[in-house]
Amino acid sequence: MDVSLVIVSYNVQEPLRSCLDSAAVAAAGSGLQVGTIVVDNASTDGSAAMVETEFGDVMLLRSAVNEGYGAACNRGARASGGEVLVFLNADVELVGGALRELVAALPDDAGAGLAGPAVVDAAGQLHRSVRRFPSPSGWLLDGTIFERWWGTRWLLAGYRPAVEPGRLSRVDWVEGACLAVRREAFTAIGGFDAGYFMYCEELDLCRRLQEQGRSVLYVPAAVVTHQGGASAGQAAAINRARFLRSKVRYADRTWSRTMAAVAATFYASALVLELALELIKALVPAGDRGGRVRAVGTIARSLWLFATGGTRRD
Repeated sequence: MDVSLVIVSYNVQEPLRSCLDSAAVAAAGSGLQVGTIVVDNASTDGSAAMVETEFGDVMLLRSAVNEGYGAACNRGARASGGEVLVFLNADVELVGGALRELVAALPDDAGAGLAGPAVVDAAGQLHRSVRRFPSPSGWLLDGTIFERWWGTRWLLAGYRPAVEPGRLSRVDWVEGACLAVRREAFTAIGGFDAGYFMYCEELDLCRRLQEQGRSVLYVPAAVVTHQGGASAGQAAAINRARFLRSKVRYADRTWSRTMAAVAATFYASALVLELALELIKALVPAGDRGGRVRAVGTIARSLWLFATGGTRRD
């Protein structure tokens, strides 16, 4: 088999149906032998039953619990046979010849280990999905209240570099909505680090591939549409805590245990500050006070979950 599509699903029945429809069209027009695997992370919305009923040629792997994105991808990879693994978020749709273009880019560059497409939103607007590897200072600020402060923005400058439109480029890393990876390169580094429940696993994967001498490609000729947040948006407080805990893990694996401890303290402090500011806003009687109160509750829960680590399977 040439290509195995691996799609991880968690309570996203309708986006998953659209994803699988687009995958079937892309596979049929690619000239490649393609197999598709859906790993269902204990969905409760009928997603798995929909796959069984409507997509009989798709291999369905059911998980008894939500084991996280990276672990589910690894499970799908182990069950697959393709020389190239294409990991798709369940809210992604392949556009035109995206699959063919992605897969073709890998053999053209003998040192390439991974390729990512251009990503557009539902309105067709290009999303800046290419990243540089973060610096420790930028990593601390990213995803916190401080990234929006005028005095700290310069520390994040260049994190999302501009890429030349239409030009295939070697980059540091690409966001994980859709990733094509050579199986032998993926296997050589042990696949995704399952210690990342969700978030940062693609950054970690790209870093480890490059440490083994493999390059990461941005392939703008391949285009996918990404709805964004279909699973993550279901539990904002939980997933923000997951994001920050993944950032702590990345700091530990990339720099040092000391840096991870600094990151954990910094992120907790940032949440405390954000909570205090939202509490002050909530005391103001004008405007959407109910919305501000809800924001306080969300931040407070994120802080508690981040501090206690209670985010694993919620």
